[in-house]
Amino acid sequence: YAVKLALEEFEKDNDVDALLDTLRLVAQAQGGIASLARKTSVSRQALHQALSPQGNPRLRTFQSVLGSLGFQMSFKPLHRSTRKTAALA
Repeated sequence: YAVKLALEEFEKDNDVDALLDTLRLVAQAQGGIASLARKTSVSRQALHQALSPQGNPRLRTFQSVLGSLGFQMSFKPLHRSTRKTAALA
């Protein structure tokens, strides 16, 4: 539930720090960073760095972390496009 709420908030405010903080706390609550590393096949050191307050995780790392916590990334357009705009894309 915490991850879902954090992702919803991130959609609204783009606060990367808050999202990474929540992911780090949930990972720690679910067995720690070492356990998450085993589930994601990402090294413990890389996860620790990616989820730190100064973290800037790669998209692949972020996708692996979300997947191990039961979520997947999806993307949607920011605005509805008209037929003309959609045809240009």
